[in-house]
Amino acid sequence: MNSGDTVINRIGDVIIALGEAEKSKVRPTKIQLQKFVYLTDVLAQVVGMMKPRAAHKTYRNGPYDPAVQNAVDALAFRGLVRVAGVWRTPSGHMGTSYTIAGSGRQFLKKLRENPAFARKVQIAGLVGTELHGLGWDRIVGLVYAEPTYVATRPTGWGSTLAAEDGLKVSAAFFLAVMRRVAGTLSAENTGSAAWITDRFFAYLNDYDRHYGATREAVS
Repeated sequence: MNSGDTVINRIGDVIIALGEAEKSKVRPTKIQLQKFVYLTDVLAQVVGMMKPRAAHKTYRNGPYDPAVQNAVDALAFRGLVRVAGVWRTPSGHMGTSYTIAGSGRQFLKKLRENPAFARKVQIAGLVGTELHGLGWDRIVGLVYAEPTYVATRPTGWGSTLAAEDGLKVSAAFFLAVMRRVAGTLSAENTGSAAWITDRFFAYLNDYDRHYGATREAVS
């Protein structure tokens, strides 16, 4: 997939993320949008059986895919997304927050009705529901607790985050263990996307609460 196709796909991901943020009355920053797309990709790969994307890499503020920011910029240029605020962070970088515009809502409605986006919309909705309960301000800490990132982060910047690799420490490996343990404890079906997402976020929340290091405020 070339860079143009990647940005086009990320345009859909960003609009869906902004739609979920609007439900929680949140105007997410560029970093929060990166993290939402990352969590949705992780769960889409290991729960929704969607094709893996070798897009996210380790970077200064956690998982990063340049196509996500390129998609945000493209949407803002076309008026589907609005810049809600701009400020300078304590580190000297520019912080930006975004909100979905009226034309963006119409575009989102079409995406939600498109069968090709049905699975991604479902997973993003589950992620949005979890963040609504835990708080969007927690999203960076939750991503820093994600097993794939925890295992890959020590290798430095620019390392590919292979969440779907079940043969090493990753989200896929963690969820396989979780399903196996749950299956030995209960005869009920534990394979639904909603159940797995709920347990996955419970783990991220617990890990972040107990082991998460103090981090600079989201910019």
